Amino acid sequence: MYCVALGAVIALADGCAFPDFSSVPSVHAGTFTLIHVAGVEDVGATADHPLGRLARLADLRGGRDRLHGVLTSVSGGFLTAPGPDGANNISLLNGIGVEVATPSDRELTLTESEFHSRIQGATFVPISNNLTDAAGHQFKDMTRGIVMPIKTEKGLVDVGYVGLMRSTSPPAWATYTDPIEAAKKDVPETRKWAQFIVALTNFSIADDQALIAAVPGIDLVLGSNRGEAWAITRESGTTPIAKADVNARTAVVAIITITEGNARPEIVLRIEPLDKPPVK
Repeated sequence: MYCVALGAVIALADGCAFPDFSSVPSVHAGTFTLIHVAGVEDVGATADHPLGRLARLADLRGGRDRLHGVLTSVSGGFLTAPGPDGANNISLLNGIGVEVATPSDRELTLTESEFHSRIQGATFVPISNNLTDAAGHQFKDMTRGIVMPIKTEKGLVDVGYVGLMRSTSPPAWATYTDPIEAAKKDVPETRKWAQFIVALTNFSIADDQALIAAVPGIDLVLGSNRGEAWAITRESGTTPIAKADVNARTAVVAIITITEGNARPEIVLRIEPLDKPPVK
């Protein structure tokens, strides 16, 4: 079984392929875990500790993936690691098993050739719903969004991701469109395939709140924030917002339970520091 890519014009990354799930009950229910980190430019890696704080992310995953009820995502910074070879952090994320990432305006500081050469090194799926090439066409090495099946104790749940960013001055090689307008178009399309939709964002909490007010159908917003981490559950029946601190200092962990029928998913959030051993 494979993922569904919105508007895809590329062969999906290796990490999007699945083993044979023909024996898994086709029940769209169960409990699964989403793990999210942000701004992974400087993860504290050294010669003695090559994974830096990402070692704690690997601990949180515990070797689990979508076959074992876990999906891992990144907002921003994954292409702009320090040094001449920005591919370094991509290789780290590949090794850990990250499944999906969306760029921020930091990635737009790269040249066009740097951007594409680095993104093509990812085995995870890079997505953006409001970043296109200079002519307004989808980049051939990214998708507008992705729907990934995940195995639960009861069956399969299809989790949809949209990736959104803000940029005040995109480079000449890229076109930036309004994220809310992009989401209004793509979230309903994603909902055709997914039982649960996550918006990966790279903007302020106020912008996140404006997004979910304007675009019905988003179940959870996962983003980035410099210097602080937030898990805002808000009032009952509304979309939670959670933000991880940049440079992978914290991770958002979301435990999602979906029941059969039309009941709203149950979402339990916590912030996990990545500079110390995670709570078991």
